[in-house]
Amino acid sequence: MSTPLLLLHGALGASTQFDPLLPLLTADFDLHALDFESHGRAPLPERPLRIPHLAENVLAYMEAHAMPRANFLGHSMGGYVALYLALHHPERVGKLFTLGTKWAWTADFATAELRNLDAERMEAKIPQFAQALAQRHTDWRGTVAKVHEMTADLGHHPPLTLETMAAIPIPVRIGLGDRDQMVTLEESTAVFRALPQGELHILPATPHPLERMAWPRLAAAVRDCFA
Repeated sequence: MSTPLLLLHGALGASTQFDPLLPLLTADFDLHALDFESHGRAPLPERPLRIPHLAENVLAYMEAHAMPRANFLGHSMGGYVALYLALHHPERVGKLFTLGTKWAWTADFATAELRNLDAERMEAKIPQFAQALAQRHTDWRGTVAKVHEMTADLGHHPPLTLETMAAIPIPVRIGLGDRDQMVTLEESTAVFRALPQGELHILPATPHPLERMAWPRLAAAVRDCFA
């Protein structure tokens, strides 16, 4: 049986965001997707949102589905979680493909992001996005608050560094859309070069949000990565 392919969404995202991709890959892969805690239909726990906790969500899903090992496609924060898993549990990870993952976390970047992670501001400034979040999550305001606090922590305590990435022994493809306004080519290239088995994949005419993805292009990239 082929190695399962587990799809990991980003911050403020949900597993349902991958729905347009599923029919394009069902014939090629054993596909799985989950909602991280505080996202989608998953509950908001009392504990803070942290990358190690999200990695625990993935391991719990794998245990529940008798999945000793998996390949991963991780968008944005999902890619960060997948690489964290590859560092701490390499025996559970076959190969992974990250897309639009922010690697260079600094206090200044986090501070800039925090201005936008406010539910009242979203409702006033970007009501369509706030409505989309309300449809995507059981408690969208609670999700925003959790991501706000996690973002502040990432700015001061990023759990991955270029030095720790150099110890990851598995193949990793770093994907980036050429129109991504959150993630830079420079930080993605630095990670690609730090990884012992790193690859760099640039998707043309591709912005950061999954909802603006050209799904056939991403499906082709996934097939190429995991063939």
